[in-house]
Amino acid sequence: MTGRQKIEAALSSAGTPEIGAVVPYEDIFVRDHWDQLTPCPWWYQHAPDIERQVEWRRDAIARTGQDWFYLPLCRSRDEREGLIIEASDVEAVLCDRRIGKAERITKPLVGGWNPSARVESYRPARPPVSFEEVDAAIRCPSVVDPRAALEDGSGDLAAAMMEEFGGDLCPVSHVSGPLWSCYSV
Repeated sequence: MTGRQKIEAALSSAGTPEIGAVVPYEDIFVRDHWDQLTPCPWWYQHAPDIERQVEWRRDAIARTGQDWFYLPLCRSRDEREGLIIEASDVEAVLCDRRIGKAERITKPLVGGWNPSARVESYRPARPPVSFEEVDAAIRCPSVVDPRAALEDGSGDLAAAMMEEFGGDLCPVSHVSGPLWSCYSV
């Protein structure tokens, strides 16, 4: 059975004797095991070009042997067009050539603790009293319009991943529940 078939069978009413291999919290696993998963530089995770994104993911999928793959969104085509990364061993700078803006990106630390991290609290003048106000307070939208993602190019990385892995591995994506979407509120 292919990985895709194992996952689909596990979700069927008949079940399956073969269990798919998956990595939960894959982003954390990748962060903590980058050097074991790919020879690509760490900053490829932030690269605006689809080819570099697929390259490191191809390595990670091969080395983990997992039976699914995540369908990530990326920046829109317009955003990607003006971006380049200037990188060294420990730091990278994401430069937007169109507006002359530069954003420093540091190599993630194993374990995820960032020494410069700040704790932030959200303290509104008054708490939301309607569902609309709660929705407006949520910082990360949990619903993505797939047509818009295809149109603006933010679905290009997911499409490239489907083309490369979709025949043999099961594509997955996250859907945040309302409570998880309010985590930072």
